[in-house]
Amino acid sequence: MDVIGKIIVVSNRNVNSKATDHELFGDDLNPKGSEQLNIALAEKNNEYWELELISNPLRPAYKKPSSFEVFKKAIAQNNGKDWVFFVHGFNQDLKKNLDKCLEIQGYGVNVIAFSWPSNPGPQELWNKPKEYKRAVKNAKRSTIALERCMEKLRDYIKLAQSKTCQINVNMVVHSLGNTLFEEFVRSSTYDNECEIFSNVILHQADADSLGHEHWVDKLTSHTRVFVTINGKDKVLAVSDIVNKNRLGNSRDNCVTRQVSYMDFTNGPKVGTSHRPWHKPGAKVKEIGDFYDAVFHGLRGELIDGWKYNKFDNRYYLD
Repeated sequence: MDVIGKIIVVSNRNVNSKATDHELFGDDLNPKGSEQLNIALAEKNNEYWELELISNPLRPAYKKPSSFEVFKKAIAQNNGKDWVFFVHGFNQDLKKNLDKCLEIQGYGVNVIAFSWPSNPGPQELWNKPKEYKRAVKNAKRSTIALERCMEKLRDYIKLAQSKTCQINVNMVVHSLGNTLFEEFVRSSTYDNECEIFSNVILHQADADSLGHEHWVDKLTSHTRVFVTINGKDKVLAVSDIVNKNRLGNSRDNCVTRQVSYMDFTNGPKVGTSHRPWHKPGAKVKEIGDFYDAVFHGLRGELIDGWKYNKFDNRYYLD
């Protein structure tokens, strides 16, 4: 089994075992239990995604090869690149999820995707508030699945680490994925699983800004934490209609000194972007350089062009 260059997908979605494309994982929770995980390898061939199911969907506790061995295989075949563990946001079927993984992979990293059912329907535009509420429930139901995934990832990375083999892994949690991640970090069973990451990037977080320090500070003793902000974010502006101020668009609540708050609001070419790593990152050197740094475990706040406002405790671009 060759894993080099492929995206590793770990998911608690339902499985369409006859599919070998982006329809392999559906938009519902695993009927065997929301904590049950399956693993696949994904690769894009021209315009189409090809997926290989590694696990046995009829017996999710049984993996072939056994329990998450694909992580060991990936590390053993390490192509010399750093790793990003990616948790996506709202309204993402598997194809959208994989397309975003490909964007991140374009920064020269390997990607492991935790894919949860954030696109549960109804799909009509006027029913999006109803779908959003269902997705929030799915996020909270996916906490144990995320915990299981991260425990295995931590175990195998620690096993592979040595003086001659240093594994650099970073975490990117995007949009509504931060609600899932917050539930995990706040839980009584959280056991510093994030200690394996050089950087944790809470990216355009669709999570409450007020009080975020109470769970985010649990991360900072083990890893660097970055919070990205765009006050004009068009996706979070919609979320604001039904929620309190979101962490990813609140510029006036950068309250913890242990976190690097990166404010993209007035950055060139950013506009209303919800994922500045994509088009703004391709067009603006300071933005692209920031993501290139943090995806590779480096200190993105030190990139040329970023300035620090000590009164507001945030980094910004003119």
